[in-house]
Amino acid sequence: MRKVFSILTILCLLTLTGTVLAVSAAEETSQSAPGIEMADPAAIRFAIGDELEYELPIDTMEVIGRYNVTIDPTENFTVEPINLDDPLEVEGDTPIGALDAVARSEGLNYTTYYYTVSDRLVVDSIGEYVYEEDQIWYVLNDLNETFHETDTDARDHNLTDGETFWFIYCDLSDYDPRYESRTDRAVAGLSITVTFGEGNVTPTPTVNVTPEVTENATPTSTIPGVLIPTPTTTPENVTPVTTDNVTPGPTENVTPMPTPAGQMDLGEVIDEDGNLSIMAGLISVTDLAATLQNEGPYTVFAPANDAFGNLTPEVIAGILTDDNVRTQVVSNHVVNGSYTAAELLNMTEGGNTTTLTTLAGENLTVSESGGLLMVDNATISALEINASNGIVHVIDRVLVPPTRRDNR
Repeated sequence: MRKVFSILTILCLLTLTGTVLAVSAAEETSQSAPGIEMADPAAIRFAIGDELEYELPIDTMEVIGRYNVTIDPTENFTVEPINLDDPLEVEGDTPIGALDAVARSEGLNYTTYYYTVSDRLVVDSIGEYVYEEDQIWYVLNDLNETFHETDTDARDHNLTDGETFWFIYCDLSDYDPRYESRTDRAVAGLSITVTFGEGNVTPTPTVNVTPEVTENATPTSTIPGVLIPTPTTTPENVTPVTTDNVTPGPTENVTPMPTPAGQMDLGEVIDEDGNLSIMAGLISVTDLAATLQNEGPYTVFAPANDAFGNLTPEVIAGILTDDNVRTQVVSNHVVNGSYTAAELLNMTEGGNTTTLTTLAGENLTVSESGGLLMVDNATISALEINASNGIVHVIDRVLVPPTRRDNR
């Protein structure tokens, strides 16, 4: 088990752009970013997802069950979120698809909730464990053979044949992302292993498993909740904001449960989005955390998790170990004022550009290219999310300040 309630030794091996960068420090080194987690040096490598158990407090949490389910990856089905009048069609090769197959075969009760603007389908309850303000269901799955993620969206991940993943119920009361991860707070959960074929489910005994350890494995490093991904050029499953899918005018009201997104502040909105967990972790260890609780309004251009994989190890090291660099980079994604996508499109109509000044004192150039909204060299890749004190736009690149670009 990985614990970081106190930072004893920080060893960050960041496998980015093919280069391994080691960052180490002695006990409780103040130079290092709080909340960085170090994997057990003897990392486990089995079938996809087998090692996820080692991220969880298995000895203290309730394991509801371990299931082997056979699903048809081409088959869609419908769920009935508790806040919608009409059913919602969902792909079968998703975590919610596998959960539904288990529920139909084993009589496991579950409910879902749909966030309309952010287009997220979350688990509201499984059995007796029901979503509350600080008790939340997450999907825990592998991004690849090195990195894993936790996400509230139960249909965002496409499963592979033979993959194992978990639904975990986390108690985040007094949760401090600087010193612990969401997985540390799991109080209940269930694992599902999927096989592609005709549907059936086979439950397996809920006993602890101790897989054999692979020697000489590479340690991995996380920012709270999500490991920094490997480099990517174009994130998958991204729907860019275009002139076709943005209509000038008021943004749709959202009524999530129990707290509407419009009533959450910017920091809370970002923290709730599993695709923004790296940005949320960085914000939590800077003064920007307090700023984003203020009245504002502010607009945040928040990089998706995959965006961090495009940075060089040198830039990543600076963000993780230097408070000033971290604050400067994070603040470079926030501007004063509330700007919807419709307003930004209007400001860039006819090939015009507009300049916005960030809280880091740098200028961002907003433009429109081929129907896409651009912020410097980043694309706004998802519809905006309203907060009580501003707006969040998800972007596909990290906006590194000019003073840091030589190391990008």
